[in-house]
Amino acid sequence: MAVPKSPRSRGRVQPHERLITFARLVRSREQMSLFEGKVRDYLMAMLSPEVSVTRYGRTWRLARSEILEDRFLASKLGFARVGAAEEVSYDETIHDFVYKVRMSEQGNFSHFVLDLHTHVLAFEERPPDIRRQSFLGALRGIIQQGGHPFEVQALTESRDFWEWARSVVRIVRFKAILRPPNPQWRPRTELIRSLIEPTGADEMDVQAKVDPKGDASLHVEDTVLHEAVEHASAGYARLSAVGIEEGRRRMFRSDQNVQTGSIVVDPDEDSSGVFRKLIRLLKERFQGANAL
Repeated sequence: MAVPKSPRSRGRVQPHERLITFARLVRSREQMSLFEGKVRDYLMAMLSPEVSVTRYGRTWRLARSEILEDRFLASKLGFARVGAAEEVSYDETIHDFVYKVRMSEQGNFSHFVLDLHTHVLAFEERPPDIRRQSFLGALRGIIQQGGHPFEVQALTESRDFWEWARSVVRIVRFKAILRPPNPQWRPRTELIRSLIEPTGADEMDVQAKVDPKGDASLHVEDTVLHEAVEHASAGYARLSAVGIEEGRRRMFRSDQNVQTGSIVVDPDEDSSGVFRKLIRLLKERFQGANAL
């Protein structure tokens, strides 16, 4: 039996949940020495509303940012576009429905917060207008437009790789594209560090494979491949792997397994309230983020 809404709740817009995706700003290795002690100021200047980028007919811009708790940069990224909108009205003179075309401005924006100590970023997905790839693509475009030596990489879920690994009988191919971290290496990545640091490489590929037609499987746990998985979970590597399960190939890609969370936003909540919830979520998820 249907239960009628109470007078207090009838017609009220309810709070809704928003998906939050985590990413990291990563600077290129050759530019690291230029920013020592100045990264915070550089990031604040880089994420300025003066730069825009146009993608797929949308012009994306940043809102004016603010610093909260002396650590978090809070801003918005969104787009606005003018387009023709068709509407239906009733014409009393001819007693018929008619179409009218008028120009209207359409757009949307996402709130985001950047931790200036760890460079971890939390942003809203606002479907259908702003999803993960459109937000990241627009932010990358703005950074590239200004010629800044930074990249944006989604933070991946290392547990998703291990869940995938348990679902296959054999792992026959593994590839990791590795980058040096900033500001420091994690304790569980010493093998990767010993590979990258002596070479001075800005990026390094690690590949391993066995014959997919045989019976052998790659050993991932407690090897350099294990460290690559850990490195990817901190946002400094991209992974792909191939496994065999019941004679079929199963693929894994880290860029499809990103770290996410959620916040609940009230209908009348302003931006400052959303920013506070994003900061709280960052603190909860990345308590030890200084060690990343």
